[in-house]
Amino acid sequence: MEDNKKLTVGELISHLSTLPPDAEVFIAGELGWYPLIMLDVEYAHVYRIWHSDYNNNHTPYEDYSIEPRDGKYVRGEYMGHKLDDYVYKTVGEADIVILG
Repeated sequence: MEDNKKLTVGELISHLSTLPPDAEVFIAGELGWYPLIMLDVEYAHVYRIWHSDYNNNHTPYEDYSIEPRDGKYVRGEYMGHKLDDYVYKTVGEADIVILG
């Protein structure tokens, strides 16, 4: 399994099953490590949102939202140059686990 690939719950369970069962679980935070507690574990059914870009740098990206989002922001012109519209649209759904 690639170290930088998105991890599924099944892959996480498989990996954790190879570790000592009494090992404590910590989350890396801004000020160091802190123990993971049950209140830190959240499940959500979300929507995948595709964005054309944010600051007109022609670099699309995806993120997640708790509700579908579709729309367009017309940027118009700046200093005589037509700027591309900022577009965002729902491209799918996902089940996610949030830790921390």
